[in-house]
Amino acid sequence: MAVRTLSPTIACGPGVLVALALQAACGGDAKPVVPLDREALLDPEACKTCHPIAYQEWSGSMHAYASEDPVFRAMNQRAQRETSGALGDFCVKCHAPMAVRTGMTTDGLNLDSVPPKMKGVTCYFCHAVESVAGTHNNPLTLAQDDSLFGPFSDPVPGTPHKGIYSRLLDGATTESAAMCGACHDIQNLQGAHVERTFEEWQGTLFSMPPNGLGCASNFCHMKPTTGPISTISDKVRTLHGHGFPAVDLAVTSFPEKETQRAQAEALLADLIQPTLCYNTLTARMELTLENVTAGHSFPSGATPDRRAWIEMTAYANDAVIFSSGGTTAFPLEDSADPNLFGAEVLERLVREIVEAQCLHQIARLRTPQTDAARGAGDVAHGDASIAR
Repeated sequence: MAVRTLSPTIACGPGVLVALALQAACGGDAKPVVPLDREALLDPEACKTCHPIAYQEWSGSMHAYASEDPVFRAMNQRAQRETSGALGDFCVKCHAPMAVRTGMTTDGLNLDSVPPKMKGVTCYFCHAVESVAGTHNNPLTLAQDDSLFGPFSDPVPGTPHKGIYSRLLDGATTESAAMCGACHDIQNLQGAHVERTFEEWQGTLFSMPPNGLGCASNFCHMKPTTGPISTISDKVRTLHGHGFPAVDLAVTSFPEKETQRAQAEALLADLIQPTLCYNTLTARMELTLENVTAGHSFPSGATPDRRAWIEMTAYANDAVIFSSGGTTAFPLEDSADPNLFGAEVLERLVREIVEAQCLHQIARLRTPQTDAARGAGDVAHGDASIAR
């Protein structure tokens, strides 16, 4: 009988330690590892024990930050106040889904008293998804038997939880995008489609066979690496990052802030390709922006709360002969900068809100058929007069 040494750090709780010690000593006749109970499965700290790299990445992600984000907190408080509580769990069911599903909050106003393991978009919430029952507002159905799902059809034996293959967690399938997209498409209580990232993605080549892939395999938000999936396995697999970088960043103290910023900047660096030409016939500078890598519009997500503009300066030797988009352009919504990209184009890059100031107030949206950068391959145009 070969005796192998197992690190006690892979165990969670005294019962598991005993079971693992028996397994190490008894070889093929060992008792199975005692499964983690539901309370442990709900806690990302328990996941950290066997999945330290994925945990570290997730711990600095916007998924982990979702309940802490002061912008979300302020908007939720305002919307609850202005709707006299009718908003209910509309916001918090995506920002703290397990807190809602376990009855620890109904409106997100008491998040300070909610246990940390229930805040944010947790490991359990994503990996317990059994099915997707819709296209927006978090219609995800979770397994009721503590099954956890993943992208591997050959999980190693001896894991302290059920490990089941699911196409919803397999980034090589378009079904996995449906799982992500169901929380990244939002319709408010008035039926306005205020976030459309999943719908936008569905209209691009990124979603279409034979080359369409899920979010994890498009090398955008879950960069692939290789290595063992956990500390109890030495099997090398293709893994996907759990930092989920995009455009948002933590604005308060939070783990992995600099890593998250660096990943976001790397993702955005080549997303928009600018082409600047001088038209000698019209004596105008013509700027074209092409969305070359995003599998959805730019900006996307909560676009009413995001702004995109161009800062451009032209020089003749050392003298500035044209400037737009700098500090003098603010406030962007009422800018005195006549050449701001764009005094008119900005409204096309950011969907126009009709008679609303906050997401919960929007009754309808107008999406003009303009040159706004709606997906990879789409372009936006602007021009400005400039001295010869």
